[in-house]
Amino acid sequence: MTEETLSKKFIGAGVLVACIGFALGVTGYGYKQIKDAHFLNTDTTRIISVKGVSQMEVNSDKAILSFFLSGKGSSEESAIKAFGVLEKDMYKKLDPKIASRLEKVNIQAYHDESDVYVFYKDRSYQMILLDASQDDIESIRAALATIGVYDVTLRYTLKNPEEKYKILTNQATEKAKAAAETLAKKAGGKLGELTFAEAGRYNIETQLYEYDNAVDFFYSMPAARSEMTQFVYLTYKIK
Repeated sequence: MTEETLSKKFIGAGVLVACIGFALGVTGYGYKQIKDAHFLNTDTTRIISVKGVSQMEVNSDKAILSFFLSGKGSSEESAIKAFGVLEKDMYKKLDPKIASRLEKVNIQAYHDESDVYVFYKDRSYQMILLDASQDDIESIRAALATIGVYDVTLRYTLKNPEEKYKILTNQATEKAKAAAETLAKKAGGKLGELTFAEAGRYNIETQLYEYDNAVDFFYSMPAARSEMTQFVYLTYKIK
């Protein structure tokens, strides 16, 4: 295949390349590039589109335990009264050290839609545990179980998600850019203007990029230690 034929092949359409690498930490260039880039080009005859992927083992340093209490009755007043008894009993039985760490998140009163109305009053609670061990977490869950609270939700996240997010995004960006430079060279040109940049997981059905910010990305890690994967999509002009 001649160089001219190869050039036409690459220039005639956008090329999507997956570049998989491990995030080891880089400068802030890629993260800023992602935030500043926009759709700037409508000419798709001389562009290169690439995808960069980075992975990193991340240890959670923040766990959030959540649960709720629910009182019910034949009227709103009786539901509120039943809830009050449950909450008072919870604080009475729970270890003061644990009880003092509970945060009251929200409260709501409502009734169901059946023919015979049953009124409910719920309140959600959460406890934020920083740098807690699995033993610490399990001991708190066991303490909640002694007062009849078994449906406890545990969510792992980070105290400072922005730091790890930048590392992952930068690494994926550098991988994508390196692939674009290689393709531009093979096409007989050089890498030109960046016309599109997006981070996150692309959802084909919604055509949206999910987990495109640090808070959402680390909102709920699969486990206390998880392999996190970031995707970056770049499009460049060829010059």
